[in-house]
Amino acid sequence: MSAAVSVAPSIALNLLRANALMVTVLAIVQGVLAGVFMEHGGRALHLHSVLSLVTFAVSIVAAIAAGVAERGAENKLLLWLSLAVVIVTFAEVAFAEMAVVAAHVTLGFVLIAASATLFVLALRRPVSN
Repeated sequence: MSAAVSVAPSIALNLLRANALMVTVLAIVQGVLAGVFMEHGGRALHLHSVLSLVTFAVSIVAAIAAGVAERGAENKLLLWLSLAVVIVTFAEVAFAEMAVVAAHVTLGFVLIAASATLFVLALRRPVSN
């Protein structure tokens, strides 16, 4: 096995950790921005909308990193959870575009819980070479 192939899982796992943390933080910031918009109005909703697309892109990168990190592993929990985060993020954006606020807000909480869980589980996963 070449050195580049054996280093890839550790890089992918660290990338997964970073992106899972970013998704969690971005989701929390979006919640704060939604509250600011509800209280004061202004441009907070536009920033909330832009950050939702950034969150979706970051969740896709996390899923790709999980796929690389979990390659060859028996337990693919990180991969499946990262794919669930992508699906929840997509659904949350879709419900926002359709103005289904109750589902959008509920999925926001689910996204925070799922991405935080993904981050913690990725931290606990040892790097295997």
